[in-house]
Amino acid sequence: MTRSIITALVLNLPEVFGNHQPIPLPPLPAPSQAAYGIPGAASLEIPALPVTAVAGVDGPTIPYDPRHWQESSVPDLGYRQVLARAAQEQSQVLDPVEADRDRVAVEMLGFDHDIRSHSMRVALLAGAIARQLGLPEGQARDAAWAARVHDVGKGDPRILELVNSPGKLTEDQRRMVGSHTTLGAELLKGRSDLGSRSRLLGSEVALSHHERVDGTGYPRAIPASETSLEARIVHVADFYDALMERRPYKRGLSSNEALGMMTAVSQEFDPAVWNALIAVVVP
Repeated sequence: MTRSIITALVLNLPEVFGNHQPIPLPPLPAPSQAAYGIPGAASLEIPALPVTAVAGVDGPTIPYDPRHWQESSVPDLGYRQVLARAAQEQSQVLDPVEADRDRVAVEMLGFDHDIRSHSMRVALLAGAIARQLGLPEGQARDAAWAARVHDVGKGDPRILELVNSPGKLTEDQRRMVGSHTTLGAELLKGRSDLGSRSRLLGSEVALSHHERVDGTGYPRAIPASETSLEARIVHVADFYDALMERRPYKRGLSSNEALGMMTAVSQEFDPAVWNALIAVVVP
């Protein structure tokens, strides 16, 4: 499978499962350019569900409840077990700062159940990878939270429509989908109800989680070494979960299949993070 097809898979583009050859995603403008090439992006307001309005869950949000990460979307039993263990580690007593930012994450991801569930799984996996790397618990929890909001930019109705579209996307449409990185960073920077550390880390991870070690990622096409470790962790966790999850247009892969596909493009991952993922998901 070619790199462009794998990239389309991770972007959750259904065209890869049809009879179309995906168009490689070109670099987007640098984040300093106004509105990131999206008309009206600066003033966009993404609708959010109330904290209690999570499918299948009654009452206030319980962080990392399995119903939030929709385990039925990941048919691989081994991956479900990895997520369950990570949820146990992550669901320790939260301090007030963590509780507040978890509320913000739920509010910002109210626009789509599948993206919210994917983001929760990526958060659990990112936390597990961070712990495998030996990071302090606080940093592991920060990485997990930033992973929860890495895709908030997909709440732009135009992007969301394209993400869920069953047809082939044009080059301009693929650029629009890819712009969820810069849009998400802008949205998080504007959240005055987040502490400065969470706001800066969340926006950096949203912006940089598709950058690659070899500098061929987007939106800035910079070496991943110039991004945060948390962004490099989320890149790997996001990639893996996108392959593992079941969507209407594709089946969920087994862990062996997903790791095989990732091995083919492993030069784009931080080597330490890639090895930590393998340690986490391989029994």
